Formats: sequence, structure tokens, C-alpha cells
Amino acid sequence: MNDICLNVGKNRYRITECEFYYLDKDNHEDPYVHGEQQQMTTGQLYYNKARGLDITFGNASYPTFGGILIRGIKNLETNQYINQITKIVSEVFIALGNIVEEKGCIYLSELEERKIKIEKPIQSTRIGLREWEDDNKNYLDKPYRFIVELVPEHRFKEKEKVVKNLLAENKLSREGAKTILSYYPSN
Repeated sequence: MNDICLNVGKNRYRITECEFYYLDKDNHEDPYVHGEQQQMTTGQLYYNKARGLDITFGNASYPTFGGILIRGIKNLETNQYINQITKIVSEVFIALGNIVEEKGCIYLSELEERKIKIEKPIQSTRIGLREWEDDNKNYLDKPYRFIVELVPEHRFKEKEKVVKNLLAENKLSREGAKTILSYYPSN
């Protein structure tokens, strides 16, 4: 999130929010992983069942299934935040541009120059999931969501909950919370 850039057509984006999904039937039985064949590859875009984009990191020979759901991006030229998985998919298709001209492509690269503030990602629980009966290791509440740029302009789902958790863990002051939210959160 600090060193990698998502390039789509001529646009460059910082990934500002993502969630990890990993299924290894012997060691990490996360029931929230879709378990699709494409998730047993590494480095591909996977259009998931929830209509979002994942970057895959699985392995067919082991087998493991993995995906990093892209939940938030920031255009590095305009500083516009794009949140919500369906809006990200729309942004990607718009940024690809004219498909007849052979200029549209998607790839990850290292950031060449420092256009972003380096910061430790905030961890939180994944969102939009409902509890499954076979979630016997409580994967629902694991902190597999990562967020950077906790600033007022960055509006993402459950922002107040994330800030309240940081307050409860003494990782943020009340004044810091007010700066991020533009108000003091209630208890």
C-alpha cells in the first residue's frame, strides 16, 4: 500500500483499502473465500461473486485459494478517492479507455517517486460478510482488512467503527479522531 501502484490505462492509483481472503484446507479454513479455480493462481485479476476485483495469490499445486479484494483506491493525479467495490470496477473500465487503440492495460508497479505519505496500514475486520455456521475459528472477526489515509476526505465503510477501535486500543487521541471524522465519535 506504500510501495505499489495500480496502473490502469494512463491512470495511477494507490490502493487505500483492501481485504485478504485465503483458504488452505489444512491450515487456514477461511469459509469466506469463494474457492474458485482462478483463485489458485497468482497475479491475476479476479472478478468476484460480490462484483469486486481481487488480485489472486493462490497456488494450484498445493492447493490454496487466495485473493486480495480491492476496496478503495486513490487517483494519484487528481487525489480522488474511489470506494465501494462496484465503483472501483467502473473506474477501472473507464480508465482503460478505447480498447481498439491497444493502449489500455492493467498492471501493478513500484512507485517510482514518493507521491504518497508512508504509513502503517490500519487493520480492521472485513466488511459485508455474514456469519457462517462453519466459521468455527471465527474468521469473521479476524483483522484481514487494511486501510491507509485516515483523513476526512477518505470516506469508507465503517469509518467511525475503525476510529472507535483505534481509540479503544489507545492508538489514537480524541483530537485525532475528531480530525479524521470531523466530529467527536460517541461512546
